[in-house]
Amino acid sequence: MSEFQKWTSQHRTIRASRDWNALLNHGLEKPASYIIRKNGDYYEAINGSTGKIDYGGANDAGGVSGTDAAMVIQAAIDALGTDGGKILIKKGSYPISNAIRIDAPIILSGEGPATLLRGGRFGMGDIMQIGLIGEATLAVIENMQFRPYYGGGINGIRIGFGYHITLRNLWLEGFGGAPDSYGIGIGYPDKNTGGILAENLKVFNCSYNIRIFEPSSSYCLLYTSDAADE
Repeated sequence: MSEFQKWTSQHRTIRASRDWNALLNHGLEKPASYIIRKNGDYYEAINGSTGKIDYGGANDAGGVSGTDAAMVIQAAIDALGTDGGKILIKKGSYPISNAIRIDAPIILSGEGPATLLRGGRFGMGDIMQIGLIGEATLAVIENMQFRPYYGGGINGIRIGFGYHITLRNLWLEGFGGAPDSYGIGIGYPDKNTGGILAENLKVFNCSYNIRIFEPSSSYCLLYTSDAADE
């Protein structure tokens, strides 16, 4: 755990602009623990230290199907445990049939809008769930795009339990197949969501671009420099 992680675990509120800058820069220079890529018809999670395929690929490494992008990404997240780490998702289109769950200080980084997570199953719910089971304090989601394949019952990102969560350089479009669909949903019953830092979000053409759920958090702060209105 870094000194900044220790500080934020003890201080649930960031009070000064310099501290927000520290949060904003959190993870930018951190090396990737895993690299996710599409290789032909298969998805692979490559260990950032060994260079080996730990999960997925043509041989279903780690007992994870290489044809299921969501399972490969989730396996890499789960392998990092509660201490977290950084995962780089390379450029490409990744069909997501089950929600990607983040319940630790995971930094999930793409390569801009060319890294596309697409909801691939009608009625699947959220493409990504942050802190709906465990605590996702200091999680960072950055530099990627979210879209549904088709139809309703698909949402972008849902945030539950966590503090100082960063959403940076994200594109979310087209979550409008049902009246209650959303690009970003904040809050979950009996979960505290505090200090969400949003920088350069492009959220549009959704039934709700950003939806605040009630009852939700004991407190929820949304700091944004470029996000669409609700």
